[in-house]
Amino acid sequence: MFTDVPKGKIKLSITESPTDELPEEVRAQIGDKPVISVNILVDGEKTKWANDNAYVEIEIPYTPTDEELKDPNALNKIIAVYIDDDGNIIPLAFSSYDPERSAVVLRVNHFSYYGVQYVDKDFVDLGKYTWAEDAITTLAARGVINGVSKKEFAPQENITRADFVVLIARFLALDEEFIGNYSDVKEGAYYYNAVGVAKEMEIVTEPSPV
Repeated sequence: MFTDVPKGKIKLSITESPTDELPEEVRAQIGDKPVISVNILVDGEKTKWANDNAYVEIEIPYTPTDEELKDPNALNKIIAVYIDDDGNIIPLAFSSYDPERSAVVLRVNHFSYYGVQYVDKDFVDLGKYTWAEDAITTLAARGVINGVSKKEFAPQENITRADFVVLIARFLALDEEFIGNYSDVKEGAYYYNAVGVAKEMEIVTEPSPV
């Protein structure tokens, strides 16, 4: 797992991180939610680690607020986020809140800052689609899907093959290298990488001839 780090005495460090160490815009979004710093120390020195083939499961203790629990779907809107070196907050699609452990559970393949967020993306046009509302808001909280605006989802609209592949790629965090793409998928299109990876992994295939 740690084959890429320098040789020496390895120590895994997980500490609660003061939010004043983070950029102001990050602090504004995180609020009073917990943030942890996960690091590898080699002979006492902080060392970067990442491994696409190995994951570490981490728990961040968290108790939902009374205000959050007013929402019956609240536990599905509590997620973990990755805070990168540039201060970007990136939702982790596979993170979830476990009420039995009173913690947000996440799996990571690199170490950095991680925090908790309650993301409430309720859309006003889901009245006729209550059967799908929890699934939509759960995926929206994780950045897998977006509405057509901050308040509207447009649930009646059709979805293209390209957009569907983008959703799959976001949910599965697909970011592998690929060789070539379909002739009608132009480089620079927002779905170019998602379709290329899905093609490489044989998640999608060309439509059968009529």
